[in-house]
Amino acid sequence: MKPLHGGKLRARRIPLGFNKRPDKMVRAKLIGAALAAVAVVAWSGAALFQRGLGAKRFSPGEVAEVHATWDAKCIACHEPFKSVRDGALEVSFAGLTAADDNRCIKCHNGAPHHATEIPSEVGSCSRCHYDHQGRLANISRPANVVCTSCHADMSRHMRTAEGFPAITPPLAETVTEFESDHPPFRSISTDPGQVRFNHDLHMTAGLNVGFSDRQLASKDRAKYEMKDGLVQMACGDCHGTDGEAQDIELARAATARSGSGIPARFGNGDYMVPVRYEDHCQACHPLSYQAGQPLDEMDVVPHRLIPSEIRGYLASVFGGGEEVNSSEPSEDKVDLMAPLTGPLGSPPAESEYAELQEAISGAEKHLRNVCAQCHILDVSGGGAAGGLEPVLPSQIPEVWYRFARFDHTAHRAVTCQECHADAYPESERTSSVNTDVMIPDRDICLKCHSSEGAGKDASGASLGGARHDCVECHRYHGGDYPLHGAGSKVRSAGKMQRVRDFLLGAESD
Repeated sequence: MKPLHGGKLRARRIPLGFNKRPDKMVRAKLIGAALAAVAVVAWSGAALFQRGLGAKRFSPGEVAEVHATWDAKCIACHEPFKSVRDGALEVSFAGLTAADDNRCIKCHNGAPHHATEIPSEVGSCSRCHYDHQGRLANISRPANVVCTSCHADMSRHMRTAEGFPAITPPLAETVTEFESDHPPFRSISTDPGQVRFNHDLHMTAGLNVGFSDRQLASKDRAKYEMKDGLVQMACGDCHGTDGEAQDIELARAATARSGSGIPARFGNGDYMVPVRYEDHCQACHPLSYQAGQPLDEMDVVPHRLIPSEIRGYLASVFGGGEEVNSSEPSEDKVDLMAPLTGPLGSPPAESEYAELQEAISGAEKHLRNVCAQCHILDVSGGGAAGGLEPVLPSQIPEVWYRFARFDHTAHRAVTCQECHADAYPESERTSSVNTDVMIPDRDICLKCHSSEGAGKDASGASLGGARHDCVECHRYHGGDYPLHGAGSKVRSAGKMQRVRDFLLGAESD
């Protein structure tokens, strides 16, 4: 008996042309592929007729807020078929050429990092500043790895040509993280200042100054609140940021006098205004040249006069001439050292001259003691014509962290004592001499600027959690001059443009 179901019988059930007649699944695939192709062509074609929106179709993401104006103007930053990053895969492995930085530099230049950098290791702008990460991205804060790629082994990434020696202390050979192997701050190792000051004395509660508040000038009376003839000074009596309205003019005057020091973006409260005698010292320490006078009746000489000018000032006062009231010596000031003359141009009598010299010498002797309370006298060359010795330059740093930036405004909610404990009498190491450095070192910063839970206070409580990446305190550009701000000349635009050209980007070139 023949089998009911054989191979040939089963094969007859399958039409020989089945492969030429598509089924529902195949037809669905073909229709889907055709629709996708039409959509791609339509999407690409529409981009050709939509100038702004078309460019955004090919963008990998929104640019940062500072570049939002050019979000749809790719040509402002990109060159056709060239990567903006020299470290991109297509550049590293495919051998393609990366675009240069000219389109970045046209708007904001970048100063060199250090004179010792190896030029071949300096990457493109976008190696550190990677855009298209969203509107809120801060592209000026590269990851630590960008810095540690060199600073983890500095000896291999510095020129050692003449004038650029190999790494020597205190420059660190290896730095990978702030909380692990960052060295102590080298710019605060010593105090170069040459002005005597005793924080312990001035911050003592109930300081007896020897005069009443009625003898103070009106501007100082409200500043130094006295009770029963005693004064309690506070940090703010001498120290104020450049963002405080009442101190802005003082900061400008101090900066103009010193020639530099306050960084760019001056006036936003980052830095402290330099201490100025007329505003912070004169109320209690007048430059009197005669002993025994009440505070409000003292005869004083202006501050910042050199010994010859002081002698001339005293000669003018004791000789009956016109007093010099300006505290700022003028270049065209009358020569006060010229011989004094009588009513008709005749020299004074010998006895009068002797009395005059005696009065001047007595005043200079008193002034020597007054000046020496704060200043260090230069006794190496003797006094001017037997008079006062010159004082050594004060050299008080206007900015202590010379290799990093610091923002007092960001720390305004923290008490001064947290970082400057030795300025207070209750400290075990309270400062009584000017050589003490009371600027916080790394150990103080680590209380906040470390991984959460890594910082510890005196009681052992866990602290930390604040940012502690490299760019929190350091700038890359202008590493040899870290106080240069964004407004400095070395960071100016590579090309000055009209508003239209600026907004159109490279399209207007």
